[in-house]
Amino acid sequence: RPRGVTGDRSDPVLRSRDEECCLEFLNKHGEWKRYRFDRVFGEQSTQEDVYMEATSLIRSVMAGTDVTIFAYGQTGSGKTHTMQHLNRKAFEDLFTYGV
Repeated sequence: RPRGVTGDRSDPVLRSRDEECCLEFLNKHGEWKRYRFDRVFGEQSTQEDVYMEATSLIRSVMAGTDVTIFAYGQTGSGKTHTMQHLNRKAFEDLFTYGV
């Protein structure tokens, strides 16, 4: 869990660098490790924002491309709900437009 966000006075172990599309985690040795992603969505992002960004990936599946969409976030932040929305919209899109 990200320390420092829930009211305790600990330093955070997770920080987002949205402008660089990466997350940084503080490891057990006190070193920051950076993980880069194609896109990082902030807490103000909507499900439609996520879907619009993922549309080209979803459609590329029909051409045989392997695709992974990874959801990371705090417990209760809506990851499952967002991914279910993404799945439903993806199937509607693929069957409607026959990409």
